[in-house]
Amino acid sequence: MIPANATSNVTIQDQVDDKWIAVSRSGFHLNVSSVLDQIGGKTAFLAYGDGEQVRGVGLGVLEGGWLYIFGMQIRATFQRPWAGKAIVTSVSVWFLAENARGVYSQREEDNSNVCQLYPSLEFQTDYAFHYRTLFRDD
Repeated sequence: MIPANATSNVTIQDQVDDKWIAVSRSGFHLNVSSVLDQIGGKTAFLAYGDGEQVRGVGLGVLEGGWLYIFGMQIRATFQRPWAGKAIVTSVSVWFLAENARGVYSQREEDNSNVCQLYPSLEFQTDYAFHYRTLFRDD
């Protein structure tokens, strides 16, 4: 269950800021700026926090009538089951007001928090995919 004021702690901006980048980098351990530069469509950068301290982030992109949710990250020191729900709920309400016809997200199978989050919001698995990454150890 989401606390009554949880979504009021989510801010939505159309530009990324340093606080958003810092939380994103804390989980993905890479600079997402180059990825963000390649995104087309209307973007929403969501931050969950209490004023100065950002505890979680997410990215919504509206393109072709669909809202894509990416980059969900909650700080390890602030793992609350409803923080992710507040971010997803806020971005969904935002873009459905923009006449999006649906919401789409991808998740990794080994992320137990996300595997519980999306079904609790009535998302359904449409298909599975595999990807490979290659990292150089310089």
